[in-house]
Amino acid sequence: MTKLTDKQRRFAEAYALTLDLPTSLKAAGYQIQNYKPGDLNKKGRELLEKPAIAQAVQQAAAAGGRRIDVSKPALLAALARIVWFDIAELVDDDGRIRKPADIPPELRTAIEVVRISEGRDGQVQYEYRIGSKVKAAELMAKVLGITSHGNTAPQRPRVRVRTVEGPAGKGTEVEVS
Repeated sequence: MTKLTDKQRRFAEAYALTLDLPTSLKAAGYQIQNYKPGDLNKKGRELLEKPAIAQAVQQAAAAGGRRIDVSKPALLAALARIVWFDIAELVDDDGRIRKPADIPPELRTAIEVVRISEGRDGQVQYEYRIGSKVKAAELMAKVLGITSHGNTAPQRPRVRVRTVEGPAGKGTEVEVS
């Protein structure tokens, strides 16, 4: 297999994540301002036609690929990964933001948006936005039939009204359960 340049490797990784040619070219460090809009897609397609790049895209996609399970337990597990996501998982031991491929697949599911850009020093930079923890918790509660107050799904209250007599006289007692 032909060895890829750093730009080609970054393009393949970005394309496997975004499936967007212009965004992937920019993330890889191509000077996109030098291209007309239609030419960006043409350049991207030219890169994808190279067997080594196509294979790198397939490998990057396979690294993050998995069968999609839409069962209730799978949905709850996905929501739980968002609710209990630890931001430290995005940082390596040296304090640098990890590349998407270096984040375990089960944690990548909590990532809502990935932005890939080139820093002033020419290095690729990654920016992540994690799904809303509050929204995920609300959806979990809904799937489980739990309200935000910890009760089961709202039911009509039972109200019992009766007239009572006591030492203070006659009165009305209301019991709500």
